[in-house]
Amino acid sequence: MSGNISRVDFTSDELFFRGLYKEYYHKAVYYANQYLNDYEASKEIVQEAFLSLWERRDVLEFNQNIGAYLIKTVKNKSLNELRDNIRKLQNVNSEKQADLILNQRSLLDDSSSLVENKELSLQIKRILDNMPLKMREVFLMNRDMELTYPQIAANQGVSVKTVEYRISRALAIFRKNLSEWM
Repeated sequence: MSGNISRVDFTSDELFFRGLYKEYYHKAVYYANQYLNDYEASKEIVQEAFLSLWERRDVLEFNQNIGAYLIKTVKNKSLNELRDNIRKLQNVNSEKQADLILNQRSLLDDSSSLVENKELSLQIKRILDNMPLKMREVFLMNRDMELTYPQIAANQGVSVKTVEYRISRALAIFRKNLSEWM
């Protein structure tokens, strides 16, 4: 199941949506339940997220990763649920309220999102896999091997300007394809 699909594919193919549901339902419920500690509420939130996605399919542009969009929706709905639960317990000094506040803070902390990080890693891998070979090689030499532009140019037998161009194009591709993560 590809995370990159056009809006036309999404709206015209109910089977795709069913596949998306099958692929992400359990992941999304698990994600929500990590913070809510309420399996039934987590399932309901995920159902609402899918329903929202389905209802908005005509106005949303899915040039990016739909799974990431879905998880972001589940995250926001989970935050809303936590806020509501905290408000209900506001006058009660309880351990439950403290747990809810801690879960809310964890959810607000983007670094705690294992599912989102996994989705982001998959998207980066897809982008690299679809990048032209020379551009990918130059980009990885710079980022992973920490080679300088002159070192890469010498290794590739090209000018420093060519290296600069390839890296700037690679970064533009990343910016375009990862805009929802920024």
